[in-house]
Amino acid sequence: MASVETYVKDFEAFESRICSGAPVWLRDLRKAAIERFSALGFPGSRDEGWRFTRVRPLLGQDFRLTPRYDRTALSSRQIEELSMEDTGCKRLAFVNGHFAEDLSDLGGLPAGVRIGSLERFIVSDPEPVQRYLSRYADSSKH
Repeated sequence: MASVETYVKDFEAFESRICSGAPVWLRDLRKAAIERFSALGFPGSRDEGWRFTRVRPLLGQDFRLTPRYDRTALSSRQIEELSMEDTGCKRLAFVNGHFAEDLSDLGGLPAGVRIGSLERFIVSDPEPVQRYLSRYADSSKH
């Protein structure tokens, strides 16, 4: 079972290797979050907001970033088999956890609705991301 310290070390490696080019506000937010996690540890059944959530299965997991998807690795047939075109819904496609805009159907969205990867919006339009990211999480307790 991995300890909080192990996850903190993994985060530090991730931060220095992958996120060194992130905006200062985002690095500060991540740093505050990992410091809070380090202080509190994992929530448990005695924490009211978590009493019905089992986090123990997560403790032994080895979390790694998934590679970006290779568009050529998916055939048109595979995409069509997974599509639900007849439902009248928009299609948002994710491959290995990455938003795949080229596989998504974003036409006809209501005014003001924008869909894309968080990574892209952090670069192209950071103000709303900065304003709302972590706004609703109460980090004063679990």
